[in-house]
Amino acid sequence: MTAKLLSFVYYLAVCALLMCPFASAQGPTITSFDPPGSLQTVPLSINTAGSVTGYYSDGTAVHGFLRTSDGSITSFDGPGGTGTNPYSINAAGAITGYYIASRGFFGFHGFLREPDGSLATFDPPGSIFWSEPQN
Repeated sequence: MTAKLLSFVYYLAVCALLMCPFASAQGPTITSFDPPGSLQTVPLSINTAGSVTGYYSDGTAVHGFLRTSDGSITSFDGPGGTGTNPYSINAAGAITGYYIASRGFFGFHGFLREPDGSLATFDPPGSIFWSEPQN
């Protein structure tokens, strides 16, 4: 991703946080955070419970993260992946996205991370190289 695109994604996330439906009558509260070891953090989705998902880079790979409303942060990766990119979290806490595999044939694969932390991966039937879940 280019720096310009990353800046756009960052400002889009900030705007989404400012318009979130659970903001108090006194106005929204913005909380800064970074997963441990992060050089760059990109939040992409927030649910009504205040949990946030996105990705971060530690300089060697891109990892997915979940930050819950109590401030705890959990990192996760797709199996054998060099880049995990969560895109959406629903009200129940299920996260969808894709990861980039580095073992064997290089490719993109979809994933669903359940609220209990289990990760299911998938590729559409007949796909050879690319899979990206839709919100």
